[in-house]
Amino acid sequence: MTQVTERPDDATRADDARLSAALKGWHVVEPSPGFDQGVWDRIRREAVATPPRLTVIEFLRLTLLQPAWAAAAAAVIGVGIGIGVALVTPRSAAFGIQTERLLQRDTLAGSYLAMTTGGVL
Repeated sequence: MTQVTERPDDATRADDARLSAALKGWHVVEPSPGFDQGVWDRIRREAVATPPRLTVIEFLRLTLLQPAWAAAAAAVIGVGIGIGVALVTPRSAAFGIQTERLLQRDTLAGSYLAMTTGGVL
């Protein structure tokens, strides 16, 4: 196996020469006195600074982006609405009469009840 080495062409050599000249003419910039101390002071101030407070809206947005939490929240809201409606809805005396009528032998539910209990209502 022969190894092929690439030789730089004339354009690459000219670019290298210009880069070398530019680097030789580079002027080193010295940082101002106390620069290091200023940087460390800023780092300490940022580290000590209190973290941003999470608002309720941001908390809900971050939490509800997760499917499990969104499903749990929907279930809790649904149960809450159901309980609220049940507490607000007035109970009628006709409710007991309707239930008794539902379980008569001539209805489907009554026939099933009679069949499963051995005919005892």
